[in-house]
Amino acid sequence: MPALDSDLIDAQKSCNFVLFKPTKLPNDLELVDNQLRTESAEIVATYRIVLAGPNRKLSLKQFLYDWAPPAYDYPSLWRNAAISPLEETPAPKPFLVDQDVAWIGLNYRRQRAGSLSLMRTTIEITEIEGDFSDDEFIDIFRHLQPVDPTITAMPFAYQCQSFRYQKNASPVPLSYWSYTRKQEWTLIPLVPTDSTKAPINLSDHGYFLNSLFVLNGFEKEYYYEKRGSPGSYIRLLITPYGSDDSIPYPPFLGDQKCTSQTISINGIDIYHAYLSEEFGPHEAIWRHNNNVMLLLVKPARWTSIDWFHQLLTDITHQYL
Repeated sequence: MPALDSDLIDAQKSCNFVLFKPTKLPNDLELVDNQLRTESAEIVATYRIVLAGPNRKLSLKQFLYDWAPPAYDYPSLWRNAAISPLEETPAPKPFLVDQDVAWIGLNYRRQRAGSLSLMRTTIEITEIEGDFSDDEFIDIFRHLQPVDPTITAMPFAYQCQSFRYQKNASPVPLSYWSYTRKQEWTLIPLVPTDSTKAPINLSDHGYFLNSLFVLNGFEKEYYYEKRGSPGSYIRLLITPYGSDDSIPYPPFLGDQKCTSQTISINGIDIYHAYLSEEFGPHEAIWRHNNNVMLLLVKPARWTSIDWFHQLLTDITHQYL
């Protein structure tokens, strides 16, 4: 697709995220449309490709999900309770794509869709017409080629739309645990300095503090990223304990499918929710002093439940 090659190179100049070119497609598909939406104070930048063949059509959309932690690692696949009862909504299925995890399920419009976060870019495949197999979705994901991967050398905070425009928080789902940010909170992205004190040290696991988000001075979100694997994150959200706007503690689950358990590690009760024991996404809530902590881990090849429990052990050991 030579025309797409040159268009992607031009489009990359207007995108605050790494664009990806599909290099392998089902044989019956061809490019029928591609559209760039540039960033403004009101909208995020997106790039959308439409591919079609006899009686089949799908779209591939790319953007930076930077207004909140992406719900469950597959934000497009969250269940819309207004149109999709829990008992009729299958849980998304995970698939390894190199070191990352892609998900296939039904999106909030009950369309069959796939979701992958790659080098910080959210990539969504949506089945518009006809039928596509899981293997076809995953084959497209596995053969995506970055246009300019050097973008991820900058801190995540610098990529965010809210770094260039004052933005308020979004009342979208953040976690299997029920917690919604207040829409009137201002979202401020920051890059840590030498004087920034990280609440936990994750360097033994290869994660280092990359960015910090402050919401009206009430919630702080610490964004850690794995060295050598941009986009593989651990996020720690902290709110004061006891306020009506805080992360609820004891917590309660939202309305998405997951498994939950309460575990005690180093004398601390931790509430753990996850979908897959093999990958997660793993999410935990606990109380430390006068704060409530919500830990969110992006699924990857190494994020098994045993790995996550060891991570929690190492984190809580820092309190002793």
